[in-house]
Amino acid sequence: MPRSRTDIRANRLFHLLLKATLGSWLRLQFNVRTRHRGLLRQLKPPYLVLPNHVGYWDPFILGSLIPHPVCFLAADANFRSRILAPLLNLVGTIPKSKGISDFEAIRQMIRIRDRGDIICLFAEGERTWDGGPLPLFPATAKLVRLLGIPVLTPIFHGGHISHPRWARFPRRGRLLVDFRLALEAKETRSLPITEISRRLERAIAHDDWAEQKHLGIPYRGPRRAEYLEHVLHVCPSCAAVATLRSHGNKISCRACGYRVRYDTRGFFRLDPPRTPPAEPGAAPWPEPPLTVRDWSRLQEPLVEWWLEDQLAAPDTPILGPVAVRGGVGYRRMALQPLPASRMVLWADRLELVGPEPRSFPIGEMAGLNVQHVSYLEFYFDGRLYSLHANNPRTPIHFWRTVILRIQAAQ
Repeated sequence: MPRSRTDIRANRLFHLLLKATLGSWLRLQFNVRTRHRGLLRQLKPPYLVLPNHVGYWDPFILGSLIPHPVCFLAADANFRSRILAPLLNLVGTIPKSKGISDFEAIRQMIRIRDRGDIICLFAEGERTWDGGPLPLFPATAKLVRLLGIPVLTPIFHGGHISHPRWARFPRRGRLLVDFRLALEAKETRSLPITEISRRLERAIAHDDWAEQKHLGIPYRGPRRAEYLEHVLHVCPSCAAVATLRSHGNKISCRACGYRVRYDTRGFFRLDPPRTPPAEPGAAPWPEPPLTVRDWSRLQEPLVEWWLEDQLAAPDTPILGPVAVRGGVGYRRMALQPLPASRMVLWADRLELVGPEPRSFPIGEMAGLNVQHVSYLEFYFDGRLYSLHANNPRTPIHFWRTVILRIQAAQ
């Protein structure tokens, strides 16, 4: 019988089984190391765990390191799977709707605190795409004050490089989990909200690449560059947008032929070094940004200028068409399938072209987020839409970025 939403708790036997099986495999697979783990023996439940969010396996790695069962807050999209939902219930997962208020999730956390158990949520809200820190949810400090329990901030060092969000295959190097106590219980109850927020931001912010530039740890794995086009959208040589294509350990531009290699340390190098330009007399290829985060920062103003040009021609599609399939529903309910369609982004709307055409004014789309890598989800007119690109290389993250920029400009 499925658990009710009023009885969310971790099954202790299943917790021990996961630690002995999946937990052991993950610690070996990612070469997991810890720092200040002794803090976990001193800290008694209930307490709140607020880690940075860098990889798909973050909750499972944390669950294998913390001695007591942990109730994790997770996107309710995960509960739509008939296979995954029972497992999430066994580990005491709290469903949370992304991008919109969910007071039921808050009530569940209060019940779990009152029961004396551990709560974990990823205050950045999603996994980082480029290895850098993300802003915390604005209401995080208020939630900490409401719960009034100690706050533990485990930080994953090397987690993004071990398995980037955009990548299909993990790499083995070193993953260090550093446990720190950010706030004691009395501080969560007495400090001003602004001070709580400042301390949390300082404790959770972590840039994998800033650290890797000094350490240079090798992370070995197959096809390291594949699917980089999910996060890198602009060629550093010709500034063309959406022309990058990855293969194996390399990524190249289809517009100008610029090509770089992604090495075992996660650094970009020209491939081959000092590649001559395509046109005689042209300047040599520029050196690439050193890391994914450097490249991501470089492209931000270029995307802004490109989008300004696109918006100046409202009768021309900005992105698409791309083939998608998807569904419509609400929160964690099973989605009703939509017919296969083509998705097109215009200056003022997102369209689905197909047997059942639909149009979504950009200003009325809410809770826009990317599930996994290739699912674009949003709420419109009180209903959840989940659209999945048929081509796994379609940069859905870029679509979301462009839509959010248009919304911000409206």
